Parts: sequence; C-alpha cells; structure tokens
Amino acid sequence: MESCLKGARLNRGEIKELALVWLDDIEQGYYTDAIMDRFINQAQRELQKKLLKAGDDFYTICVETTTVPGQRDYQFPTDFMQLMRLERITSGSGDTATTERIYPITRNEQDVAGYNIQNGSSEGLPYNYLINKNTFSLFPVPNQAVVLRMWYAPRVSDMDNDADVPDAPEDWHEYIAILAARDGFLRDDRSLAPIESKLLYYEKMLDETAESRTVDSPRMVVATEDGFGSF
Repeated sequence: MESCLKGARLNRGEIKELALVWLDDIEQGYYTDAIMDRFINQAQRELQKKLLKAGDDFYTICVETTTVPGQRDYQFPTDFMQLMRLERITSGSGDTATTERIYPITRNEQDVAGYNIQNGSSEGLPYNYLINKNTFSLFPVPNQAVVLRMWYAPRVSDMDNDADVPDAPEDWHEYIAILAARDGFLRDDRSLAPIESKLLYYEKMLDETAESRTVDSPRMVVATEDGFGSF
C-alpha cells in the first residue's frame, strides 16, 4: 500500500515525525532531535544528488557575470554544486537575448582544441570552458567584456527549524523521511524491512526519471587525439 502522504508538502517537523514512526521511537527516547535533524538534512542533500543524477531540472537557477579582457579563470558561485550550461550573450539581454553555448573540455582536450594552459592561450571570444576546483577557465581567453550566463544547481541549505520546508519537489518529501529512517536503521545495524518496499518504490521512480530525461546535446566522446566525435 502506498502512503497517503505521497506528494504532500511536509516540513522538517512532519518529516521527523514520519521517520520516527518507522523507527518505532515516536516519543524520542532514543533518537533525539539533534540526531534526527542531522539525518534529515543529510537525506535532503542525498535526495538532491539523486535527482541531479537522474536529470531532474528542479534545482537549476541562472546567474550572469561579465568577463574581464585577459582574464582566463572565474569563480563559481559560493553555493555552486553542478554546472548545467554555460553560454555567452551575443546580443540583447534578458529573456530575448541571443546566446551561444560555451562547451566543456577536459584537461587533455585543451591541446587538441588548440589551447595550452602552460604555454599560454590565444585570446578571443570564449568557446570552451574547463572546470577546476572552485573556478572555471575560459578558452580562448576573453579579449573583450562579454556577458556570461550560467545555469547551475546550487547546493541545498540545511533546514534549521521544524517549520522549514525541504528545498525539493513535494513528490519527494516523503522520500527524505525514508532516507532519514534508513540512516537510523543502519546506525543500529537493524533490518531495513519496515521501509524496504518504500525505498524500492522511490528508487524505481528515480530510474524512470533518469530514463525519460532530456538533454540539450548528445553525449560527447573525450578526444585525446585529432578530431572530436559524438554518439
């Protein structure tokens, strides 16, 4: 039987109560608020990773910045988690702007593409980017000020109060409770039987989401010799 709470908007307190029911500790004689709040925030972060891997676009936001002539490296936003798309505006602004996509390359591909970090790179309009630890590098190095538009997924913020609502689609709020309860079972080396069917149900939903996702370009073959390819 599926839960009647599926798709319901739950706050942290309601998620905690639901997880405690499965853990058979509704009076919290063992699982304290501190423990449960940590489990729930960990579960929310895990859910975000799973949804991003499945291709869910819920978390994507857009920011813009302007390049500096002669500057190759640029900082990611402080809450950056995953880059979805990078483009430069060629004309206009806002929703009616004309843009051109900037494509990712690997560190090995820079030579094939005609770029070389060690020996310097030519300047021009950027067509490629390379991800570093907390920055990304543009190639060619910008020779003029152009507006970059970045679509990225920000890292979810922890919930600090029981009235806080997860930064996640409502259909997955119950899954946060399930993951939190799972951490409780694993912590005590207990069987996952009470939530096993629910875990399988949501994992199947994740698989279906991944199978039906759309992407804006085909997968690319990493090129380490002359030529690029796709399949």
